[in-house]
Amino acid sequence: MLFPSLKGQRFGYLGLNALAERYFADNNIESNQPNPFLDVEVCGRVITDEQTRLGLDYSFGTWLEDRQAMLRDSYLDETGGYIHLGVDFNVPYNTPVALDCPGTVFGFDTDVPDVGGWGTSIGITLDEHDIVLIYAHLDPAISHKPGDHLNAGDIIAYVGQSPDNGGWFPHLHVQAVTKSHYAKLLENDLRDIDGYGHPNDLAELAKNFPDPLNFVSLT
Repeated sequence: MLFPSLKGQRFGYLGLNALAERYFADNNIESNQPNPFLDVEVCGRVITDEQTRLGLDYSFGTWLEDRQAMLRDSYLDETGGYIHLGVDFNVPYNTPVALDCPGTVFGFDTDVPDVGGWGTSIGITLDEHDIVLIYAHLDPAISHKPGDHLNAGDIIAYVGQSPDNGGWFPHLHVQAVTKSHYAKLLENDLRDIDGYGHPNDLAELAKNFPDPLNFVSLT
């Protein structure tokens, strides 16, 4: 179970790009105006309010979501790569994150104090799947080191808060990468690995970055 401390809580799907589009329309925010979803406080409040409206305690997004509206005016404008390669879980700061499948810590990194990045992230090579799972936007205090073997149920880390999590509202990003593609990515700088891709590459992205919900559980 990904979040053992939240067992029994109500999770549900929440499409953030659609939420952003509706928020812009309801508040008459034009495309030439600053994007309020880049404000950590505003974004977090809108998500929390929507969860309450839907009768949810917490929410999660969708794999390969196009976030062109939500993240306009961000660094993604330069490339147009708005396709979100992982799944975000909107849970509170300091929520413990547990491993669902046994695996080995491949490595971890932090780009703090950069804004708009991973924050602190950790990569786990799964024993029983041809997959590396990246967990990102974590609290910087991680006790594991590369080579550590973890069992299902072991606590990996804790959800970080802004600005230590890359400057985002508190949430956990989980991204699956095939082991072969991860090896290719590591030929370059680890920090070149991004959580977003271009819509023109959707078929290739789907192959190299499978749906992480196949490897984590909320129940």
